[in-house]
Amino acid sequence: AVLCGCSDVDLFANCSRRGFSTVPPGLPIQLRSLDMSGNQLKKINASEIFRLSSLEYVDLSRNKLTGFSMDRGQRVHYNLRKLDLSHNRISSIKGLRLRGLERLQDLNLANNQIMSLPSRSLKEVGNSLRLLNLKSNKIMSLESDCFDNLTVLKELSLTKNKLSSFPKEIF
Repeated sequence: AVLCGCSDVDLFANCSRRGFSTVPPGLPIQLRSLDMSGNQLKKINASEIFRLSSLEYVDLSRNKLTGFSMDRGQRVHYNLRKLDLSHNRISSIKGLRLRGLERLQDLNLANNQIMSLPSRSLKEVGNSLRLLNLKSNKIMSLESDCFDNLTVLKELSLTKNKLSSFPKEIF
């Protein structure tokens, strides 16, 4: 049985809406793009993501993830640039372990259940992250230094949250 639709031409695997509870094993190592949206994922196996060392884009939207952990010792994923974690059940930025994603530029966390942004949020990707989408969460407060380490951030979306004030020292 074919588990995912794969294209050898653009090195893309479409594994969306197939009821997966884990990333299927045996995906081609040279994949550049992986769509795992609309499945039943609750956890991500970091080893499988690191094995797919050519990945540039991973779509994990519309799953049941409560966090995301790439914390696997000193390993580094040099190619992953875009990560979509929107429409999941992530309630805390602290539940994200992004160490090793040294080139991550675009992180989509829209439509989750994040309530606050603590000091120095997302410090593991501070030197590479350019786009951060946090719209449609439940963010009520921002620490004044929550974005301090995001040195190359160009675009930030915080619309449709529960912010009543915005610290003036934030930028």
